[in-house]
Amino acid sequence: MPSFDAQELAGWCEGGWDRMPIGPFCGVCTDTRALRPGELFVAIRGPNHDGHDFVAEAFARGAAGAMVEKGRSDLSAGSAPLLKVEDSLLGLRRMAQEYRRALKAEFVAVPGTSGHTAAREGLPAAGGPRGPAPAGRGRCVRTGATFWPSAGRWSWAFSASTPPRR
Repeated sequence: MPSFDAQELAGWCEGGWDRMPIGPFCGVCTDTRALRPGELFVAIRGPNHDGHDFVAEAFARGAAGAMVEKGRSDLSAGSAPLLKVEDSLLGLRRMAQEYRRALKAEFVAVPGTSGHTAAREGLPAAGGPRGPAPAGRGRCVRTGATFWPSAGRWSWAFSASTPPRR
């Protein structure tokens, strides 16, 4: 499971903490229904919902911190740490890009509307785009779900089960 340092995340998304989290984050999540304890909740504004309305729920579900947009004076998380950024979707994108760089891995995107889920499942089973991996070394890691536009296209980076190489 990946582990994310609070200072590193703040640097990646060009944000700042109002108070520092106690430890590292075990993941990043944009949906409180899927949030696991210890993750960073990213509050995204969308056409139908505003993730900022769910920050309190995220902390109640065990979020270790939340990325929110600056200027939201209505957010008071008490002693919970808030990572304040100009634009949370842009912050999520920047974090995903930096995490992807830290993985030092090749990526294969499988787009389309017909057969992309089967391809996403089949590539790791076949050993990845370059064939079977040597014994003891996996070459292909798949995401746990199919991600769709907006926040989903950046959330996939955090669902890979391979931690960054330092």
